[in-house]
Amino acid sequence: MVISRRVCVLTIEYDEVEIDISLLALCPYIHSLLFREYSLMDPRFPLVAISLKKFIKNLGLSKKENELFNYLNSFCWISLLVAFLQDIIEPPILPKIFSHSNKDDTKITCNIEYGNFYNKNKYYKSNKNTNRYKLREFINNIQNKKVELPSCLFNKDELRKMYYEQIGKNQNKNIMSCSEIFLQFLEFIIFYFKYDILYSDCSDKKEAFENIYKLKNDESEFGKYYNKTYNYFNKVNGMFLIRDPIDPYYNPAQTLKEDNFKEFIENLKYGYVSLIKYGSLDVMIK
Repeated sequence: MVISRRVCVLTIEYDEVEIDISLLALCPYIHSLLFREYSLMDPRFPLVAISLKKFIKNLGLSKKENELFNYLNSFCWISLLVAFLQDIIEPPILPKIFSHSNKDDTKITCNIEYGNFYNKNKYYKSNKNTNRYKLREFINNIQNKKVELPSCLFNKDELRKMYYEQIGKNQNKNIMSCSEIFLQFLEFIIFYFKYDILYSDCSDKKEAFENIYKLKNDESEFGKYYNKTYNYFNKVNGMFLIRDPIDPYYNPAQTLKEDNFKEFIENLKYGYVSLIKYGSLDVMIK
């Protein structure tokens, strides 16, 4: 069992099913709600997402129980996929829910609790001797921050209207198959995503792949934090930068370090070529 320092996720495996239980539930709940809304808008999204998770697992790049993780977790992959379906693929497949409106009357202010980001220990490996102490330490260091959420997240009619305005009324609606979408996403991540120039902004400001150096002149609280902490692009903090929609001061992709990056990309290339050649997700296991 591993207790993460940010939202205290307890990972449990039961009958070959991995279950994550979070002590601080609001942040993961909003993530899940957001992905669920996208799944209801276009059934291709969950099908591609499931295939992507299997693809990553078969390549040996998924999270392993009770080990420090050195690649990208499922949340990072699905966040990148959502951004790809919003901002890269043409015509877009998913609307931009979080940055739909910047009007004050369309937002809800929530108090988000999370663990102390500056704690020296990134993960707490629990056992019967340290579990109680580490859990108490986490609880004592919980921080609180106000975050604005779009009210449409909780309004099906507004979401339906938003989808029609951004996607549905487009006469040239995207009709690509799941296989085409999946291969194009892998191609983008492996060959075209300039991770040292671009970052994935999944916030209420602008859901898009943005130039990372724009943060140099960003006077917002996030921009100032990024400039102070990451120094524009610091490989110690991860090769990819993803701005979390709920917690913008945490890079969920920071686990992918420079030391593992070459192996990471080479494995993705191998999987991509195998799919092109054999058309099977299982061939990589063999």
